Amino acid sequence: MQFPPVLVVFQARPQLVDPGAQHRPQFDPYSLDQRGGLNLVGGWVYVVFSDIYGYDIELPEHAARGWIVGCKANDLSDQRYASVTRTVHGGGMWAAGGVSADARNRLYAATGTGLALPAKYWGDLAVKKKHPGDLGDYFMGVVQAEYNGTDLHIIGWYQPSNHGGTGHDIKWIQENDNDLGSCSVLVLNEIYGRNFVLTSGKDGDAYLLDADAALGHYGGHVDRVKVFDGNAVSAPAYWQTSDGDHVVFLAGTTLAALKIARPPRSAKIKPSAPGHWITGFYKGQFDSKVRFVTTWAGSPVVATNPPHDDDALVWVAEPLHDTPGPTNSGVLFALRALTGEIVFDSRVRVADSVGPLPHFPSLTAAGSFVFVGTNYGYACYEHRWVAKKPKVVKVKRKVKRTA
Repeated sequence: MQFPPVLVVFQARPQLVDPGAQHRPQFDPYSLDQRGGLNLVGGWVYVVFSDIYGYDIELPEHAARGWIVGCKANDLSDQRYASVTRTVHGGGMWAAGGVSADARNRLYAATGTGLALPAKYWGDLAVKKKHPGDLGDYFMGVVQAEYNGTDLHIIGWYQPSNHGGTGHDIKWIQENDNDLGSCSVLVLNEIYGRNFVLTSGKDGDAYLLDADAALGHYGGHVDRVKVFDGNAVSAPAYWQTSDGDHVVFLAGTTLAALKIARPPRSAKIKPSAPGHWITGFYKGQFDSKVRFVTTWAGSPVVATNPPHDDDALVWVAEPLHDTPGPTNSGVLFALRALTGEIVFDSRVRVADSVGPLPHFPSLTAAGSFVFVGTNYGYACYEHRWVAKKPKVVKVKRKVKRTA
């Protein structure tokens, strides 16, 4: 006899309570906003927090900071905390992907603006020849965290210097609100025996960091390359070809494809040395055929095509207007990963319209299906992909409206 599957649902609503400790302020839920995704790592659910509307200025009693918080999956009252600023406020983590993790359960997150920093703060750092991360202030950067058996603590950090890419250092990035925290951190597979993570930000640069070298601290990136003229606000997507190419897709002013490979001269490259680990995947160019018209494009997702995985599709969505419309309120693209050519555009046929989309729409790929969160529920597309014939793409659309 066969029995239908049983879905067991339980609710638990424990309060997040942390009184603080040495070198760690008290967790204040009344000043925080939770926008990033959750991640289950080693039996713990991790979530990141950012600040709400500069509450550190409006309500001094609720000082906002960036936090990584973990709750034990089978006992949510068992909690661990790490703050990413110590002497100042801010450093919120708000990118879509939340916290990332590697095979050793080390956690990674990109951080945003430091709040209300006086000129004296930067002046004191200059006199002491130090940088914010040296004080435990990891805003506008990337952090690496680990649980040591007693506490969750920061074991590595990165903040930009004026080497590579646009050449903007953390002070310029801070003063111009060009958060690194706008893009989630992607953990890459091992490349030439090294463990890397990658992120981008509002300055349009891509940052490759060494996970085994505490992320490099101030200016210690493995590589930093300008990819966009505008900003990147998404979670990156990762694809490894059968030839062993490591490819990262980022949404910014375009949908870009980055190839991560060792420079021909040496694997031990300094930030100022010639040669790049990050290069364009499409004949040396980053840009695919997609051009976004807003700064609201969502995170891309790769949908493979077994047994022809090198004919994978990359899907990405963009809201075009804040008001509903039959075809122009949002667009869903599918691209051939190998070439960057567009093989599906939901605006071509009215029947394929995705409808109105929120800012930074999220996609999920499952087999031959791609799900899109819309303003009214979700849309489900099915791709029937014929290898080596990218023009033969048939899509079915289904919509479920939610209350």
